[in-house]
Amino acid sequence: MKYVQIASLPVALLGFLFSTSCTDNTTVTAQFEKGIQQAIARARSSVVTVEVVGGDSSRAPNEVTRRGAGVIIGKEGLIATASEFLLHGQRFNVLFQDGCAAKSELVGCDTETNIALLKTPTHVCGCFPISVEGVANTSTGRLAILVNNSTVSKGVTANMGVMAESWLGGDDSWSSPLFIIQTGDIFTMPGAPVISLDGSLIGICDVMIESHSGSWTVIPTETIFKVTRELEQNGTVRRGWIGIACSEEDAEQILPSQVKPHIRINQVVDGSPAQTAGLTVGDYVTAFNQKPVENIDRLRTGITGLRAGSTFALEIVRQPGISETVEVITTTLPTDADRPRLCGSRTL
Repeated sequence: MKYVQIASLPVALLGFLFSTSCTDNTTVTAQFEKGIQQAIARARSSVVTVEVVGGDSSRAPNEVTRRGAGVIIGKEGLIATASEFLLHGQRFNVLFQDGCAAKSELVGCDTETNIALLKTPTHVCGCFPISVEGVANTSTGRLAILVNNSTVSKGVTANMGVMAESWLGGDDSWSSPLFIIQTGDIFTMPGAPVISLDGSLIGICDVMIESHSGSWTVIPTETIFKVTRELEQNGTVRRGWIGIACSEEDAEQILPSQVKPHIRINQVVDGSPAQTAGLTVGDYVTAFNQKPVENIDRLRTGITGLRAGSTFALEIVRQPGISETVEVITTTLPTDADRPRLCGSRTL
C-alpha cells in the first residue's frame, strides 16, 4: 500500500490544487501528484527499516523489541537514524527496500542530538545513498514529504506536511535548531527521512512533539552529517565539558546592572574540570575567552565546541564589583543515555 496524506496541507492550497487547470488541460493536481511520486521514487531505495533485537529483559533474547527507520547516507553502507530507540539493543537488523536483510554494526550514538550511525556490509545489499540538500534551503512554510516504512506496507508510505522552524536545539556547537513537520501521521517511525519535493534529504524524524499530535521534530541534514562524520571517525562525539549547571537570574547586588544576563553557577560536579579549576556554586560567569557571554546557550556552544584537553578562560564575579579570570581545561562530555535532551539545566 502506497499513499500520500495531504490532510495537513493548508485549505487554501488544497483549493488551489483541486480547482486550477493548466492551459494544456492538465490539472495542477495531476502535475503535483506526479512530482510527489517522482520525489518518493528518487528517495525510496535509500529508506530502510531498523530492527532492534534484545535489550528488553521481559522478552526473549532473540526477539525484535523495537523498530525504527533510517536513511542510507554513504556508499560504504552508512545509515543515519535516531539513537533513542537503539539504546540497550543487543543486535541490529536492517531491512532494505528490495527485501534484503542484513545485520548491522552500531558505529556510534550521540544522545545529545539523538543521532546514531549504523554500518551494513555493502556486499550484502546494494547501497543507494540519498541525495542531500543544505539546511539553508529549509524554512517555515515549505512543503516536505515524510517517507516512512510500516509493517503492513509494500515499499514506503509518504505523508506530506508543512515545515516550520523552531526554538528547539541549536544550543550546542554540534547541532542546528530543529525543524517541525506537521503531517497528522502518528505512526511515523523515529529516524524516518523527511525529503524535499525533488527527493533530497532535509532531515530525519526526531520525536513526536505531543502524544498523538502528528507533529514531529526534524533533525536537519547539517547536524546529521556533522555528527555522523565524527561518529564514523571516533565512535562518539567528543564535546568539551567542564561540569557546571547554570541559570540566568537577577543579581544586581553582585554585578553592575549593565552586565546582563547574569549567569549563575548552580552546580559543580564532583571531580569535574570546573571543580579542579576552583569554580564554586554562586559564581557568576560574565565572559568566555574574553568575549561577553550573552546567555547560557552561547556559553554551552563555546564549551562544547572545544576538544578535550583544551584550555579556556572564564571571567567570573564572586564579590560585588570584583571580577577574576579562571582557566579551565575541558574533558569530554560523559556518555549518559539518561541525560535529558534539550534541557537548559543540563550540565555543560
